[in-house]
Amino acid sequence: MIQHITVAGAPVMVTGFKVTGALDVIAPGPTSRCRSGHGQSQLTWKDDSSETGYNVVVFDTFGNKIWETMIPGSSGTNPVVPYAGPALVKGNYYQFRATSLKMMTPISRTEDLKGIFIEQ
Repeated sequence: MIQHITVAGAPVMVTGFKVTGALDVIAPGPTSRCRSGHGQSQLTWKDDSSETGYNVVVFDTFGNKIWETMIPGSSGTNPVVPYAGPALVKGNYYQFRATSLKMMTPISRTEDLKGIFIEQ
């Protein structure tokens, strides 16, 4: 469940809320301008030990969702998802984001500025 709070100039106590670290991107795009290989991208990130599944989304240069898939939890191994969406255009930028889920509730996500790659 996503927590929403309104701060009106006074301390706010929030219970049942935990901040977790981001999922580390392994490939493509752990650093800026990583290149993907001819539409055959393998999307991979470090495993979240408490997940029951993942939601994976690929966006185009303009932030439009072009592909999405769900996969089961990976039980201690880093997930690897072969890109299976529409053909990627050579020279265009893309980004993937992976969200770990526990019983369909989001618990962690890859960083917003990682997972960016250029199709070659």
